[in-house]
Amino acid sequence: MTDSPRHDAIYSSIHAPIHVSVERDDARWTLVLRREFPQGPERLWSMLTDPARLARWSPIVPDRPLTSTGPATCRENQGDEPVDAEVLVVDSPRHLVHRWGPYVLSWTITAADGGSLLELRQSLASSHEAVLAAGWQVCFGRLAIDREGTELERVVGRRALAYGWQELHDKYAAEFRPMLSEEKAEPQPRLRGLFLTSNEPRALAEWYRVVARIPLEEVGEGYVYWRVDSDGVQLAIHDAEAFAGYAFPPRPDSNLTHLYFQVPDVNAFVSHLREHGIEPHALDDVVVTVTDPDGRKVMFGTA
Repeated sequence: MTDSPRHDAIYSSIHAPIHVSVERDDARWTLVLRREFPQGPERLWSMLTDPARLARWSPIVPDRPLTSTGPATCRENQGDEPVDAEVLVVDSPRHLVHRWGPYVLSWTITAADGGSLLELRQSLASSHEAVLAAGWQVCFGRLAIDREGTELERVVGRRALAYGWQELHDKYAAEFRPMLSEEKAEPQPRLRGLFLTSNEPRALAEWYRVVARIPLEEVGEGYVYWRVDSDGVQLAIHDAEAFAGYAFPPRPDSNLTHLYFQVPDVNAFVSHLREHGIEPHALDDVVVTVTDPDGRKVMFGTA
């Protein structure tokens, strides 16, 4: 349907002035869109929260109004696979925060002369910033000319190509790529540790000191283990029984080997896992443990 005649008013609205940027929020990037709308705050709030009104302009069409916190599901079109969602913050008619799949979206409405200023801040969990920026600019353009009693087409999916989505995508890709490419290359997990477990860890550490001339040192109080760091990679020897909870299967046994990878941000890495349909086996503030296809527990953490 991309070859159907496009609506001139929708096209003009899509390409009207809008602020689009990416900003650094703590350890991750955020997409920011900001635009003036003729609708007042109450009207704009209903367009962000009411499923029937969202279906006029947005790819996010929930199964319930987004006016109370809690879980929801969304579909772009009837018959699509549902996307998991959750409303996190509601402050009518000013502020709405909700999750949409792996993304967190924060909407802020501010009264302005003759209408409202709407700001969207969306977390970037993957390399989709240009796709999202172009898509939301198209949707904001459609939203800006929405009026009660008028029937205008909803511009989502492939139909957006008729309204300049590809050109917008290419523009934002060229604009954002230099800023993000270096950052995106940095957070790759790197091998941080190789852990051995033993029923006699002290004797094993001494064996490696003598035979391999590795200067393992005893560390810890209560939980004692032996370690050495070399070129940023740690070799550590742990008591098998004490370390059993991290092993697969969880049994105290000798000769088990464990991998530890360092990542710059645990929460960002969890988002990366979930994009690929992987749920952590265990998670705390420092380490996320993942089960690999063979059943091994592999640790990723900031230490």
